[in-house]
Parts: sequence; C-alpha cells; structure tokens
Amino acid sequence: MAEPLNIFLALLGGILPALVWLLFWLREDADHPEPRALVAGLFLGGAAAVVPTYLTQELLRLVFNLSIDNHLVVTVLAWAASEEIIKFLIVAALALRTRYFDEPLDAMIYLITVALGFAAAENALFVLNVMQDPNSLAVDLWRNGNFRFIGATIAHTVSSATVGIAIALAFCERRGKQILALLAGLAVATVLHALFNYLIINSTGAEVMKIFILFWALAIVIIYLFEKVKTLVCHIYLD
Repeated sequence: MAEPLNIFLALLGGILPALVWLLFWLREDADHPEPRALVAGLFLGGAAAVVPTYLTQELLRLVFNLSIDNHLVVTVLAWAASEEIIKFLIVAALALRTRYFDEPLDAMIYLITVALGFAAAENALFVLNVMQDPNSLAVDLWRNGNFRFIGATIAHTVSSATVGIAIALAFCERRGKQILALLAGLAVATVLHALFNYLIINSTGAEVMKIFILFWALAIVIIYLFEKVKTLVCHIYLD
C-alpha cells in the first residue's frame, strides 16, 4: 500500500503540468478572458473524455484486431484520431454553440483547454500506474510527471491547437469552408499525435529527448500562430 504522501505527490506530479500549461495559455488571452465556469467545464470535460476514448479504442481493437505489435501504424493513427475527434466533440458540445464563441482565438483556447484536461487525466493515471510498483519512490513519480510535462502534454496541446487554428482561420468563412477547415485540422492533428506516439514507441532512451525537442519546436510555432490569430477580427457568417 502506497503512503498517502506518495499518492498526493503522484497526483500532483500528474496533474500539475497540465494546470501550469493552462495558466500559460489563459494569460496569453488575458485581454479577452473566457468565463471561468466555461474554462473549468472544458478542462473537466477533457479529463472525462479519457473514458469514452478508452472505450472507443477498445472497440476498435476488438473489431479490427488492432494492436501495436501487429498493426503499429494503423493502430497509432486510429488511437490518435479517436482522441482528437472526441476532444473536438467535447468543445463542440460545451462551447462552440454558446455566445462566448465570438472571436477566432476562442477556438484555440477551447481546444487547448480540453486537450490539457485530457492530458491531466492521462498524466494522473500514468503516474498512479507507476506508483503500483512497490519499488517506485516519490522522486520516480515526480520524474515521470516531468516527462509527461515535456512530452505527452505538449503533444496533446500541439495536436488540439492545430484543430483550433483551423477553426479560427475559417471563422469568417461560410459553413462549407468551415467544415473543410475542421476536417483538415483534425487530419493534421491526428498525424501529429500519431507521429509522436510512433516515435516514442520506436525510440530508445537516448532518442526520447530529441522527440520532445521536436514537439517543443512545434509548440513555439503554435505560440507564434496564437499571436497571429489574435489579430483576426471579423463576424461569423449566418447561414
């Protein structure tokens, strides 16, 4: 049985990275902040999305006999697609039909918030799983949490932000172009997410940091595009 302090450290090490990133992105949108209740709902919705995502992936595994050992490329693509689609559906259900979705940048904030909620839940489950090893120490749990911070959390953020960018760039367009932009965004997000998983699965310990650096570079690109999206001002078309 793990000590209560270790349980606390494991949960904190898993969830804290996502909360730090969420604070960063919210500060970037400080001029036009979203309602706190909406942000909290999106974050919790992203965390809850882990459950339907797991069930969807299990269904795909059973129906199509998918596994990393037998069909690596197809499996990582299917897993990534299920995560990106479900994260978008959470945003669509909770935010895109509300009066608060009134500027292009909102799309990025909403998608990133849900992605970080999803990552927080994954992080916590990951670290708690490590904690089940009786030989694990609190420092090991913190180390795994930090790797989630620089790795998987960034991958979720970059991938979902891509969908947000696609929606933002089509904010002023007619419905048909908005749908095409969304599909393109989901496709790119799926490829990026699958690429991260594929590289991690096939990497040695020495190569992992190079993968993290690659996605950190992509995160910098996302931050640059975030600033560009801030300058978009228009009114959405009504069909």
